[in-house]
Amino acid sequence: MPPDLRHWQQDFLAALHSGAPSGPAMGIHRRTVLEAMENTLAAIFRVTQTLTGTECFAALAQAFFQAHPPQSPVLAEGASRMSDFLKTTPLAETLPYLPDLTRWEWLRWEVLQSAGAASPPWKPHDPRALLSGRVAFAPSTRLYASPWPIAALWEAHQEPEGLQPGWQPPAGHCHAVLYRLHNHVEALACSPALHAVLTALKDGALLGAALDAEALEEQDIAHLETAFAKGLVWPDDVGSWP
Repeated sequence: MPPDLRHWQQDFLAALHSGAPSGPAMGIHRRTVLEAMENTLAAIFRVTQTLTGTECFAALAQAFFQAHPPQSPVLAEGASRMSDFLKTTPLAETLPYLPDLTRWEWLRWEVLQSAGAASPPWKPHDPRALLSGRVAFAPSTRLYASPWPIAALWEAHQEPEGLQPGWQPPAGHCHAVLYRLHNHVEALACSPALHAVLTALKDGALLGAALDAEALEEQDIAHLETAFAKGLVWPDDVGSWP
């Protein structure tokens, strides 16, 4: 690449990402990029936009763009940083659950873009009989944990009329396994103990060791069986399993 062209590109990017672009043409181009970025973020973080308001969200999108300029033509790829970015804003104090809500929405988007759950070639009847092996996770599987009832909050905003009068979020945490089913994102609720088991498994722990580390209830075992049955997890090396 000729040095002059490289310097021109560097100057162009610097002007594009600055708060005061030089010249009317650059200003028009920058507003176009900002609008595209705002629309992309709004498509991913719909409930976040609803809770903050359209104007506030537009300001957030602009600040986010300046802090994290797009590194790819696919603008959505940079949106994974939105949750961490919100933690640095005053909104994290007034709406302390907002970064976790944004992370939930990002994971749903990421799951939707990934491959769906595949049917495992061998389905166990009882995960407790498979204690000496490791498991693999379907490409669309994501684990989520929050001290806030994020799933209930997100679900409440899916109604066309918005939140119902008098609606109150349930108390407690949110632990879930997000996965893709056809063209939809599903969430399998789980207990903190089962979430810890699944996290350990995703980190490579043996199934038996992961189960021994947590006191699972019968409902947790049933949910783990469901994860196997739905193809969310399966034996990592099928040939080594009985």
